[in-house]
Amino acid sequence: MVDERLVNYIKEQILLGKSDEVIKSELAEKGWLMPQIEEAFSFAISSSTNNSPSAIYSKKFSNRKILLGLSLFALLSLIGIFSYFSFFKAKTDSSNKAILDNSRALKVAYTTRSVDGGSNIESVDIETGAKTTIISKSVKDGAIEDLLWSKVKEKIAFNICCGGEDKGIWIMNSDGSVQEKIFQYNQSIQDLQWSPDGTKLSFQYSTGDEETLKILDLNSKQEKSIFDVLTKTSKKGRIDDTFWSFDSKSLFVTVVYEKTQNTSDFAWETMQVSRDGEIIDRFTGKVVGGAIENKIIYAMSTTGNFYPRDIYISNFDGNNQEKFYSVTKDCDPQVSLNSPSWVGIRLSKTVGDKVAFPVGVEPTLCRKIVIINSKTKEIMETGDSITNFDWSPEGDYLATISDLGFQIDLYSGEGTFLKTLSKEDMYENLIFIR
Repeated sequence: MVDERLVNYIKEQILLGKSDEVIKSELAEKGWLMPQIEEAFSFAISSSTNNSPSAIYSKKFSNRKILLGLSLFALLSLIGIFSYFSFFKAKTDSSNKAILDNSRALKVAYTTRSVDGGSNIESVDIETGAKTTIISKSVKDGAIEDLLWSKVKEKIAFNICCGGEDKGIWIMNSDGSVQEKIFQYNQSIQDLQWSPDGTKLSFQYSTGDEETLKILDLNSKQEKSIFDVLTKTSKKGRIDDTFWSFDSKSLFVTVVYEKTQNTSDFAWETMQVSRDGEIIDRFTGKVVGGAIENKIIYAMSTTGNFYPRDIYISNFDGNNQEKFYSVTKDCDPQVSLNSPSWVGIRLSKTVGDKVAFPVGVEPTLCRKIVIINSKTKEIMETGDSITNFDWSPEGDYLATISDLGFQIDLYSGEGTFLKTLSKEDMYENLIFIR
């Protein structure tokens, strides 16, 4: 939903004679996202008196005539008018400053399990350390999973599973208000993902015998199946991970195939699939974990090696391939050599020019986060025993669940440890919110 304060602010700035480019630039610098700005501009123009795109701009000139007449009146009562407008301007400037500054308090939201078996979503302010309980569910309601944040819609999405009365996919405001169940299911879902434009959710839906990838349109509340392994590949396997393209027009689906007698078969494959289920591209033998501008980040899966160790970046067509990172040894010398190190590129998260992904020994032992800057080629690493992580919206912070789930830590965007945010519970999911 468009922010009415932002619409009114844009109208005021246009009437003051500022160009669209200047207004948009000022708002972007203060943390507003371009989709939010463009949407507010459309409302600002279309809501003018005659619903004409030029109306709000023509009002600017007619208002100048009115102001000229008022200025003559102001000369007759300078002191009174000056006092009034000083108060009005101070009030308006204060309001505009609040609108212009979209850098509201940055928090880390996370899920915990209560002593009675229920689930909570709580948050901690990264500056003040103040904690807030957003929602609390009892054990009969079900367990909260798949915590997501849409910075475009400024809403939280989450999944309640495990047979509770509230089982389904929910969305709500970041303070826990306006909770709405948008999808009810009977079996199980996993890997809930929010499209970058905030209009759709994707998830893997399992009925026991069949696993499909579905897309849920948040406007129509309609869902549709777009992918299942056997139909699309004629092979037996499972969907391992998915992520959206930056333009929200397609998804990257990583598949793990069942082992065969053919030694030339690859265990992994990633496919780019349109929202209608059409396969756009196939990356055989590659586990694609993310996209930065017009490049993809992936791990190579060699024959017979279930755990990819080498990270590459290349163009979408495979040209200009460059190795960025390689796991050369286990992180703990006490670990058996039969427990191979792995690169969790399928669990990677990208922001700006950076990608972060887990590296360790399956499943969580010695697990650390590696951060790579695709432009500067810098490689940074966080501490060990990390089970989950997330980028802040601008990529200037990285939050992790460490100590095998019992601690939430805050790092800079370059991987420098800053502080521990919480260590009072057993934590599962975490996201940044405003």
